Amino acid sequence: MSKIKHYVLKNYFLIHDLDQDTVDISYGIRSSGKIKVVNHSDSFFSEQSTKLNKNAIVWDNWLDQEIPFLFTKDKSKEIISIEDDGSVIINYDIIGSAFFFLSGWQELEKGKVDQHGRFPYESSLQKELGIIELPVVNYYYSILSKAICMAYGLNNVPQKFEKKNFVTFISHDIDVCQSGWIQDAFHQVKSKKVISATKIIGQRPFKKDHWFNFDRILEFEKKRNISSTFFFIPRRGSVKNVTEANADYKINSSKIKAVFDKIKHYKSEVGLHGSLGSGLDEQHMADDISRFPQKIIGNRYHFLMYEIDLIPSILDNCTLSYDNSVYFAEHIGFRHSTCTPFYLYNFSTEEPTKVIEIPLTIMYGTLDHNKYMGGTVESELEACKNTINEVAKFNGILSILWHNNYYSDYKYGKWESVLSQILDYVESLKTTYMSGKQLLNHINEPNNHESSNT
Repeated sequence: MSKIKHYVLKNYFLIHDLDQDTVDISYGIRSSGKIKVVNHSDSFFSEQSTKLNKNAIVWDNWLDQEIPFLFTKDKSKEIISIEDDGSVIINYDIIGSAFFFLSGWQELEKGKVDQHGRFPYESSLQKELGIIELPVVNYYYSILSKAICMAYGLNNVPQKFEKKNFVTFISHDIDVCQSGWIQDAFHQVKSKKVISATKIIGQRPFKKDHWFNFDRILEFEKKRNISSTFFFIPRRGSVKNVTEANADYKINSSKIKAVFDKIKHYKSEVGLHGSLGSGLDEQHMADDISRFPQKIIGNRYHFLMYEIDLIPSILDNCTLSYDNSVYFAEHIGFRHSTCTPFYLYNFSTEEPTKVIEIPLTIMYGTLDHNKYMGGTVESELEACKNTINEVAKFNGILSILWHNNYYSDYKYGKWESVLSQILDYVESLKTTYMSGKQLLNHINEPNNHESSNT
């Protein structure tokens, strides 16, 4: 159980400005420690079970929110109590509960997968408990912070992000930027807009494509003082035995290199959009990284292809610093039940990875009612606000993915406006915009705010 405690506390101290060596936290009611967290999950993890006992979950109120605590049926005690010897007791197993969510333990159970071979939202505990929009691990960490304050006479445990400035991380996956004219023209024909379809096709001989819109995106972001991250696929064309294609461009073409220079000029970042198969093979991933004409530090896998058994090990052995792939495509919210960066758990080594995961929060495709959530734009914008409020509550990271083709005048014409509405709301809450690289610098140098934009 010491590995479980080590992993959870390592992630706690990743986002809190407090020296871990100055705090005495023990795991188990019979252990010694100024702060004791009860351990109800010992048998669950020691038996290597993946099936959680759904009857051993209780709900209690913290920060005016009902949240679940795993591995217990007893709700008779206060969440935090003080013993006669002055030690502070957390009476729910927040260590085991946090480990279950943060590590992605439930995904070890092999069962139904979606059309892309991914662990589906429908099979998740978040879906079953209705907590996908609650970062419950951050509630657990809030309980731990309260216990630390009680034990050591502190007013608060400082976090690495300023209270009024939760971070908004805007990113773009660049899948298609040279053949979008086909989809735009076809859409206009279907919409009986023949003149505009003819115009789109007529621009093709001049190599104009409305999805090659990097200037438009960068100018859109410049007006809001946003530094963002653009994830590019380093392989072109379809992949054998799969139906989805990789990029429609060459990563080393002069045209794309010029885009890289422009992105850098706007103080934004270029990252890797790991090609199909890169999440299954370490050498494939290394080759993807080597194809870039410049050093990159961040990744998001194409189609969010995340395999819990393989990817932490693959990322651990590559040269990247962060990943941004953890998300259920079917629903906005928190796949690992956290809104703050964390180290992935490597089940092969039973250790945290060196690579930091920045959890993805909102993707345009999830809001598209023709794909996943199935609601109206208005209802889904309201859901976005609820999720954003949760991120703001914990000074977390709001990670928003908007593909380049969703800045469009044709097939996806409304979606730039939807993003604008979301950003209007986050700006009303006093957010700080950062690229992935800036965010990592901020974590590593918490007192250095020079790289952030408000």
